Amino acid sequence: MDARDGFEITPVALPEFRIARPHPRLGDPDFDPVDAVLDSPEFRDAIIWKAQGGEAALLEDANGLAAKVRGLDDNRFGIVKRRAGSVTPFAQTLRIGDAWIVEVHDGTDDDWAHRVLRAARSVPAGQLDPAESWNASDAADIMWSWLHGDRLEHLQRVPLR
Repeated sequence: MDARDGFEITPVALPEFRIARPHPRLGDPDFDPVDAVLDSPEFRDAIIWKAQGGEAALLEDANGLAAKVRGLDDNRFGIVKRRAGSVTPFAQTLRIGDAWIVEVHDGTDDDWAHRVLRAARSVPAGQLDPAESWNASDAADIMWSWLHGDRLEHLQRVPLR
């Protein structure tokens, strides 16, 4: 025991701390912790939503996704992911006023996000085109369908590269 300034100091044995092995992609700037969760066996069929600046949430059904999409703040985006074998396809949406833009990615390394349109663009780049503007329900339906294997053949997908 040691006494300093009227206080007694008693040494305390600290427990041994072990640092968990970090996820192999932790240093990767494209790493998303949601992907690590989806790699876990208990989340094999999980569908996870994450809004910009928000917490990740498990979704039970298409209605849950529609509620999340409707609840996005203006000029914010949300993303939904699902593990499908060895890839994690995703769909994301951006709310702009009363319109939602939808983009999809098949989850492979050689794919790039594609904007989903109902028809060819009719306005100059940089302006919101009616062909790419969806209401919240339609945006959620497209996103849910994409995650369940629908390749959206009835719609146009334009690469964002």
